[in-house]
Amino acid sequence: MRAPFSTAFWAANCVSIALSKSILFEKGSIITFNEDTQSVEVKHKHSLLITNDRIAAIFDSTRNNITIPPNTEVIYAGNDIISPGFIDTHRHTWQTVYRGIGGDSCLGEYLTRWSGNSLASQTFTPDIMYLSELTGLCEALDAGVTTLVDNASGDFTQKIADANIRAIADSGIRGFYAFPIRRGLQGYAYEDQISHFHNVSEQFENDPLLSFGISYEAFETAEAADLEELTTLAKTSNISFLQTHFVGGPFGAANSPSLLSGLDLLNETFPVLFIHANAISPADIELLRSHNHYIAMAPVFETHHGADNSKLFEIQDQAALSVGTHYASSGDIVSQARLWLQIVRENSFKGPIQDNEFPVNNPMSTNQAFLLATRAGGLSLRRPDLGVIRVGAKADIAVFDGSAPGMLGWQNAVTAVILHSNPSNVKHVLVDGDWKKRNGQMYCALNETDFQSRFLEAARTVQSFWTRTPGPNLTGTVPGSGAPYVTLDEIDALRGPGNGY
Repeated sequence: MRAPFSTAFWAANCVSIALSKSILFEKGSIITFNEDTQSVEVKHKHSLLITNDRIAAIFDSTRNNITIPPNTEVIYAGNDIISPGFIDTHRHTWQTVYRGIGGDSCLGEYLTRWSGNSLASQTFTPDIMYLSELTGLCEALDAGVTTLVDNASGDFTQKIADANIRAIADSGIRGFYAFPIRRGLQGYAYEDQISHFHNVSEQFENDPLLSFGISYEAFETAEAADLEELTTLAKTSNISFLQTHFVGGPFGAANSPSLLSGLDLLNETFPVLFIHANAISPADIELLRSHNHYIAMAPVFETHHGADNSKLFEIQDQAALSVGTHYASSGDIVSQARLWLQIVRENSFKGPIQDNEFPVNNPMSTNQAFLLATRAGGLSLRRPDLGVIRVGAKADIAVFDGSAPGMLGWQNAVTAVILHSNPSNVKHVLVDGDWKKRNGQMYCALNETDFQSRFLEAARTVQSFWTRTPGPNLTGTVPGSGAPYVTLDEIDALRGPGNGY
């Protein structure tokens, strides 16, 4: 494995960061959350003072009674929207190298070809993993994602796992690493995975940006001895979180809150993140609320692959947003919030309109979508200091250029971010008070020409493997759920012969 780029790169680009203890954003529009009223508040012509890794003050820029520390770096933000950094509660970042190969894929193809329990193990080396992971994290930071829960299902060997972890540490993102524990990996035994989890989680125990949790997918199917070992590991290892896929229906993966409640895993101090939760039941919803656990919705991935998310409308108070995987989508969270907002609106309007009624209000607001992309993610990890701008919160910030062509003339800051922005409008990004993007320039390995060429070589290697590998034979019934496979009729989008597919 080649040496990471981070040390030399950061030394060359971030000398001023080490010398600057405080940063002041002046005269911007700041999106805050009022804990008393439990509502979003935008403070116009306000200044934001960051000291070390925390937000130290938020104040009207016309006030002159605020003490500003000496040598504070002052940034004019008069045209800018200052937002909390976005939080992604579930992403297979290692799949960055797949970018573009699954634009018309179905879930069956994804699971049998590109996921962590498939042929994918034949295509990855530690170096490819490092390049793929770090590139995906750079994309996230570029779009203002400051906290990311990384589901490391591509950790096929211990060396690949180490490369993955190294990439997260080198990126500078606030990472929550979902360490996968599973049977069936050749050359990386179940017992060795548990041992390695202990080693690496202890190694990074005092790291301010990297936290460790466990990802486990076999609660429904595992042998009793494995379940006992896994639950003991979770309860005794001081993990930051536990994560599991809960899809259900024809897709399987029925790791539900009800199932984990029966294993006494909902009463622990760590949060449990249920990924997708498409088959959630009223009993599951009650368990989430009573034990304060969250689901991680991935609207783009779910709609791309046909997952029914209609049951999720009733549990948005215990939900946060995620990308899931960006092998066939962009890696920003705003687009997830935007799509989810319109999905919920469409569903809410549908009934009255079909009954020939004329709705006079909009049932979901841009404020609510914004909260799902920010504060809810922090709460899902039981970190109320993340995803918000308030005094004492972590200085994880995304600043939008309000004078960009697609933003110029904005009237409502939250609406501008959720409905009008794109990643290129993210002007500045800070994580833990440190610059990750400034004036549109990323502080990231992607700025290195050699790194880019190495990533492109890795992408060609992996994608050429899939080009010459036959697709899956999806006939008969689905393993696990027993649901029959079905071929859908293609849409006709072309006048005359043919359909344009």
